[in-house]
Amino acid sequence: VPSSSMMLYSLHGPFTSPVCSFSTNPGKSSIAPFRNLKRPLQFLGLFEVSLCHVTHIPAYKVTGEKNEEQVLNAIEAYTEHRQDITSRALNILFDIVRIERCTQLLRALKLVITALKCHKYDKNIQVTGSAALFYLTNSEYRPQQSTRLRQQVIQVVLNGMESYQEVTVQRNCCLTLCNFSIPEELEFQYRRVNELLLNILNPTRQDESIQRIAVHLCNALVCQVDNDHKEAVGRMGFVMTMLRLIQKKLGDKICDQVMEFSWSALWNITDETPSNCEMFLNYNGMKLFLECLKEFP
Repeated sequence: VPSSSMMLYSLHGPFTSPVCSFSTNPGKSSIAPFRNLKRPLQFLGLFEVSLCHVTHIPAYKVTGEKNEEQVLNAIEAYTEHRQDITSRALNILFDIVRIERCTQLLRALKLVITALKCHKYDKNIQVTGSAALFYLTNSEYRPQQSTRLRQQVIQVVLNGMESYQEVTVQRNCCLTLCNFSIPEELEFQYRRVNELLLNILNPTRQDESIQRIAVHLCNALVCQVDNDHKEAVGRMGFVMTMLRLIQKKLGDKICDQVMEFSWSALWNITDETPSNCEMFLNYNGMKLFLECLKEFP
């Protein structure tokens, strides 16, 4: 029989089946006695224990790294109280969904959302969770996701953007937002998402890759929306932010996607919107346009 140092016993539900969790890496023989049980264990914690890879484990629910099921069981079991294990389990889930089709999509999404909400200020969980969300929300999975679930994803992504200015979290969150129909699916958080993106587009602190994604999102958000939305975004400093980005690119003599998307965004936000046109002119937008035309004919 496995020694007590290898196991942690507790009770599942109203004093019924035992729960067992290995804390070391025992040999395969250690699991043999459990195969003689009249009923399988309700739960067996084998996360980061080699036994998770054996066949015919006598438990209804097993945590481990062997497959998607075991990893999701680990996230479900440990999210609330074991954020170190949760972070590692999320990282394994990311590796799985990056190269394989997720077979339990809705469960995976709900568990990742819960982990991100529960550990809003844990950087590792925010990085790995947001990376997993990028793959779990791509176009092939969209038909399986309800509007409510996709809105929950958007909200937790925006939470991450608010809480962390760290490059990896910001990039993961922006890339995940690109998986949604814009502006339609982001309209319920329209002001919030625009404020976060404009904050990202501070050219003194963000790297090129994030700027490119953020400008693309900004452009999409002001395309095909009504004038009220455009005017609201204009009052947030949208016009000035885009002109500042273009001015920096002009000074560096670089005409790239950031500059192109910025001009496109200005075109969209000023279209049939007099207040934004006025801002564009007051901030010397026409002068900047002519300078760009001269530099990049």
